[in-house]
Formats: sequence, C-alpha cells, structure tokens
Amino acid sequence: MSTLNELNELQDPLKFSSCGVAAARAIESRLADRLYNDPLAEVLAGPKALELGTQVASGKGSRESLSQQASFYGYSSADPNQSRKLGWVTLRTRYLDDALAKIFAHFQGQNCQVVLLGAGMDARPWRLPSLHSVSWYDLDQHEVLDLKGRLLEAAGASKKHGQKAKYPLHAGSYTSAVVDLNSPSWTETLINAGFKQEVPTVWLAEGLLNYLTQEQNEALLHTLHKMSAPGSTFLGTLASEAWEQQRVRLNEGGHFVNLRKFRKWGGPNKLAEMEKFLRANQWEPIRLDSGEAATKQIGPQYEYGAKLDPGTGTPEEIEYLHLFVTATPIAIGTFD
Repeated sequence: MSTLNELNELQDPLKFSSCGVAAARAIESRLADRLYNDPLAEVLAGPKALELGTQVASGKGSRESLSQQASFYGYSSADPNQSRKLGWVTLRTRYLDDALAKIFAHFQGQNCQVVLLGAGMDARPWRLPSLHSVSWYDLDQHEVLDLKGRLLEAAGASKKHGQKAKYPLHAGSYTSAVVDLNSPSWTETLINAGFKQEVPTVWLAEGLLNYLTQEQNEALLHTLHKMSAPGSTFLGTLASEAWEQQRVRLNEGGHFVNLRKFRKWGGPNKLAEMEKFLRANQWEPIRLDSGEAATKQIGPQYEYGAKLDPGTGTPEEIEYLHLFVTATPIAIGTFD
C-alpha cells in the first residue's frame, strides 16, 4: 500500500489526529499573515485530513459556528479592522516555537536535547532555525513513526544534519524511537537511541497530556524528573474538559466524537491546582498561561479563537479552556 493510501486509510482516531494537527499547520502556512511556515505539514497531513481541515476552516461541511471553526484551525479575516482569531493548533504551535527559541538562545550554542513526547506528524526539526546544537528525539507508536519516516523520505527531507536535500535537517541530529510511555522500559529505549542524561533536555508534550490519566501523568512527570539534567525544561499544553465536551457537542458524530474516548485527563484545570500538581510531581512552574495570555504574547492584533457557547461554563472554565505549562525540575536547576 502506498504511503498516501495508508494516510487515507488510518482508522484509529488517535493516530489520525496527528494528521489533523499537520493539516491545521498546513492551512496556517497557506495564509498571507501566517504565524509560521511548515512546508512539510501538507505532506504529513495527507489528502483526507487536509480535505477535512479545509472544509471546517472554510465553514463547509460543518454545523460549527464561525468562532468554533476558528477555535481549531483559525482563519484570516477579510476585514482589516477585525482581529484575526487564532485557532488552538496555530496558537500552541507558535507559542511553543517561541518558547523553544528562547530556551535555545539561553544555551547559546551549547548542546541540548529535545524529546517530543507523542511526536505525531510534527516537523519542527526541519523548519525551526538555530537547531544545529540540538539533538532531537521523536517518540511515538510504531505505525505513526514508520509512516512519518517514509513520508519524509518521499518528500525529500534529510535525516542527517549537513546533508543537501529539498528539506534539510536543521537539528544537529534527529532520531525517532518507538515507545509506550506507559511502559517503564521506554526510558531504556530512549537511552539506547542516544539520549544523554547529563545533557539539558526540553521535554515537549504538545497535545499529549489529555490522553493520559492523572496517575499516568504523575508517573510521567516523575520519570522525566529522574531523566533530567540541570537546566532542563518541561513544556506542555492542556485542553480543559469543558472545551472537550463542547467540541464533541458541536461535531455531532464526527472526528472529535471518535477521538473523545481516548482523552483521559482527570487532573486539575484550575491555575492554582496545576501549580500544586506540578510541584507535587517534582516540577516547579515557571509560567502558566491561559489561551488569552498566550495570544497576547504573540501580538495585540490577535484574538483567542476558542470560546464556549454563551451561557455555558464557569468564569474559570472560560478563562482556562487551554493551558500552557513551562516548568523546571525541582532541586536540579531552573531556567529563567
């Protein structure tokens, strides 16, 4: 079966969701006022996810309101006097891009590592600048990484730094490793793949935490703490239960309904509770940003696209539909 056919035949909603994220990034990259350019996203998304994303972003084939379309994919307003609404994927992608750039600038060319937990179809090693001193590790399931690897090869993306290619690798090195994050052996697999515990690491959990129970997240944070050298950082994103329920309600039997059964997060959504949760699991919160706060960091001309239906949600649920976490390991060192 060809890689394109495999993309179209992906039935597992959890695996297909990684294609949906790539589709959202591809759609953002087409815009004149895009917040990032991800040239590999269209290849990694595949036709099926791109078609679905384009329909939703354009308001076709969906009963979602315009604000809800924008909440996932975002859009550019035809009215220059109207703020552009940032979708969830666009917002978290740009926010984490900026956070990574700040961390890399702090290291000033010294060696560091990025471990992307639940990598999906992410293509940052080929698009972010200033990665020459970064060892990048993609962790995910076999089916996802195997398909991703073949798609990258077919697109002309190099997996070796300094090798001439249509899409050269910006990272100093790139490694993909098949792991089950709920198995205690995953750290051994990572070390065998070349990971060095003495080197500062950025643990990147974009969209992952919602798929783990509170107990699984606690175990993961403790494991990451044990694996972290001084100067390491944890970056994560969370979507609230109120947000998830609304997506299912508006989607009426579509992709988000099928995906909902995989979402297990039972941990805190409130800011103060999240601070306690992180500290209890050996991580000191450096920044905790709501979606509104994250949007304001990107620029005053942008508006947070995620909204609850009028009359639903508590004030705190409305404020913290999405949460961005930056933390450092307690008693090891901090990143300022």
